This record gives sequence, C-alpha cells and structure tokens, in this order.
Amino acid sequence: MKRIIAALISLPLAFSLVSASPSMVGAVTKAEMECREYLSKKGYVVGEKSRTACRSAKTNIALCRHQLEELGVSEAHFRRACGAHDVPKPDPWAG
Repeated sequence: MKRIIAALISLPLAFSLVSASPSMVGAVTKAEMECREYLSKKGYVVGEKSRTACRSAKTNIALCRHQLEELGVSEAHFRRACGAHDVPKPDPWAG
C-alpha cells in the first residue's frame, strides 16, 4: 500500500519533468531569430557559434555582443544583432 501511495504522489512530479514546455526545449525566440536574420542579411555565415550568441540576445545582450565580436562581427552589426536598436548611423564625415 505504501508503494502505491508513493507512486501516486510522485506521478505528477515525473509527468511535469517529462512534459517540458516548448520554451524549455530549444524553441527559437523572436530575439534570436531577428539576430540570425540580421547577421545573414549582412553576409555573415550563421553557424553554431553565432546561433549560440543569438540565443543569448534576449536575456544577456552583453554576452551576445561579446560572442559575436569574438567571431569577427563588426561593432555596428553585433550591436544591432543583439538588440541594440538605438545604434546611431555612422557619420560619413567623421574621420
């Protein structure tokens, strides 16, 4: 009888561990998709390392920027890709 009760008590816990929500199973966020698309449009190859960087765009912009910078993405591009939409346009007269 104790085994049956223990099984019934642990069943909801086991079910909740097995049935993870899509956000927990690698669903692509809007921020990540925008980051990937932006980099692709700018001519960068969007491989595993850049996807990992873009994955952090929503929660950790500094990490996203650092990882893309390490991959050779220009500052203007990694700032924009990681969510800094307030990036000013470069001044063509600046030397």
